[in-house]
Amino acid sequence: TITGSAIPEDLNVLKNKNFDIAIYPPVTAINGPNNDILRRLAKIHITHPNVNYAYKHEVIHNMEVMAQLGVNQRNILYPKIQKNIDGFNYKNLYKKYVVIHVGSSNSPFMRKKRWPLTYWKYLCEKISNIYDNILFVGGKDDLDDTCNIIKNVSKNTNDKIINLVNKKEIMEVMEIINSANLFISNDSGIMHLAAMTSVTMISIFGPTTPSKNRPWRDTYDLDKKTIILTPNRVA
Repeated sequence: TITGSAIPEDLNVLKNKNFDIAIYPPVTAINGPNNDILRRLAKIHITHPNVNYAYKHEVIHNMEVMAQLGVNQRNILYPKIQKNIDGFNYKNLYKKYVVIHVGSSNSPFMRKKRWPLTYWKYLCEKISNIYDNILFVGGKDDLDDTCNIIKNVSKNTNDKIINLVNKKEIMEVMEIINSANLFISNDSGIMHLAAMTSVTMISIFGPTTPSKNRPWRDTYDLDKKTIILTPNRVA
């Protein structure tokens, strides 16, 4: 997959290759600055005829691209969530708990999707009065921000926090989220994984578009257990 933002070095890897068909995600700018290389890749180019992220989710756009090849656009598969894969029943282990992911992709633009750390600290103080435990999840790129939040909360809140960042495999994280009472995150990859579970979600959006990137939970719309927060909508 090559997007319109691909660097020339990436495209040069493919410039001497020949393909019958090139299928592009909707974000690809085939007529952009790298169009000469893109056009030489294949005889047939499949792109989206009418991208409209203001009204349609990116999944719908991708399905519409595939529909041009006769692929059944209702046939969406989700990973199967494994149960108790490390021997624990998380509902019994942590009882009433909330899971938080404070990260996003680590590129300069994607970091703008991250809610300020002081806001997370304030939120933790508030929800510690409601939940028995606050579990943080994520990868190594989320560790510094998570530790910064934890070290700045009160002792009473700190006593309820369990830091699992960079300690669990992704399927374990999904099971932990699936058994939680609530999941809160920025617009991130883990947010989209959480959408495959049954957990109640709060998703915080900044510069990205909820209509395009919101959690995907069924073919047509969000279920009633998903809350989207944007700069114009504050809980």
